[in-house]
Amino acid sequence: MKKSLLLSLFSFLCLFQANAQWGNCAPDLMYADSSFGVYPAPLNAANPNGGILSTACVGGDYFFTWTMKIPEVVETSLLTVNVDSIVVTADDAVLNLPAGMTYAMNPESGVFTPEDSLACITIFGTPQEEGTFDLKIVLTLYSQDLLLVGGSQTLELPSNLIAGAEGNYFLVVEPTGTAGCFTSVDDVLAESFSVRNLPNPFSNYTNVEIVAEHSDELIFRVYDLIGNEIHRENIQVIEGINNFEFDGSHLSNGIYTYMIEKDGALVTSKMVINR
Repeated sequence: MKKSLLLSLFSFLCLFQANAQWGNCAPDLMYADSSFGVYPAPLNAANPNGGILSTACVGGDYFFTWTMKIPEVVETSLLTVNVDSIVVTADDAVLNLPAGMTYAMNPESGVFTPEDSLACITIFGTPQEEGTFDLKIVLTLYSQDLLLVGGSQTLELPSNLIAGAEGNYFLVVEPTGTAGCFTSVDDVLAESFSVRNLPNPFSNYTNVEIVAEHSDELIFRVYDLIGNEIHRENIQVIEGINNFEFDGSHLSNGIYTYMIEKDGALVTSKMVINR
């Protein structure tokens, strides 16, 4: 990992105080029942909307969080092993970061076990160079099944060795002042828009209410508890209260996560189907 300048380190300390998310990531609970992997899933041919959606700017503050599902068993194209632990080291766990950026983990020790279920890694900082950076997460898998090869195996994610983990995490850093650059993953959008659905719980149909401070086009998504996107549509909103009907008649009883999105920023909520 490229070493940042002393000034950048000072900036990081200031950012820690300004935003608890920076350097202190929290796993996204919507992935609690997902299979082993890193979420959001990588960008690939089967998942064109995956990877890192937000764009950074040179000299602008930026952060992005991966949620990691820790499995009891890892199946690769080469072998299947029972997991004792997965370790993310304090150095070089995220490869190819631009200068001015670093990362933090939860648990902070970087030792993840199946009992943890979910873990996370946040990249954050102020990028100092423009370009497209193909980020990799380096994990070391420890297992009694690997004693013949020293008890561990190091993997890089995304990985072609694990089904569903193929692809890329491209972090795009644009020149200073480029339109559409990251400002905040959640907070800025939440200042302009709020979302709820009534009734909730519901049986077949519910009304989704979006209160907007200005007119805009948003993306409305719905996910099940294992992270599958089951609905997506573009929503044109005007200033004030906006309502549209969501048809959940084809869905099973349960809890679903829904969100409105704009340029990678999200406002999320939960809906419950109960017949």
